[in-house]
Amino acid sequence: MLIACTALCSCNTQFGLAYGVKLTGDGDGQFEVTFPQGSYAMDGTAAIDLNVGDTIPFFGQKVTTKAEVIEKGNAKQLAALKAVNDSVAERFSATDGSGTYDLWLHGFVKETGTGLIFEIDRHFTNRPPNAARLKTAADPFPFVK
Repeated sequence: MLIACTALCSCNTQFGLAYGVKLTGDGDGQFEVTFPQGSYAMDGTAAIDLNVGDTIPFFGQKVTTKAEVIEKGNAKQLAALKAVNDSVAERFSATDGSGTYDLWLHGFVKETGTGLIFEIDRHFTNRPPNAARLKTAADPFPFVK
């Protein structure tokens, strides 16, 4: 019984991420979007509305903002915030061949070790920039709201 309790208790401290995100936008020509469960390659012109994620329902659960985490200053929560932001930066990407794309990644990521759920928002484009839509470089966690 002690082993079962230890195993159950330690599960709550394991770092992990669960996603529930939507990729929307448009593209033309050749490009590819990569996400944790795979990738989507495009060759042509199309509007994109792709749901990517795990089976965890995020609606109705408390979403933690990065402002709350920064204000509290809890080291474990700050590490979770950084891990979520870094994961969105590393595990979600878009690359072009001979095409262009303008895509938005929006949804929720749950860091399973802390149980914190963060709303994420990332813009991918290789089209001329629109300053109103770009994140500022001063934000250390630009993909988490």
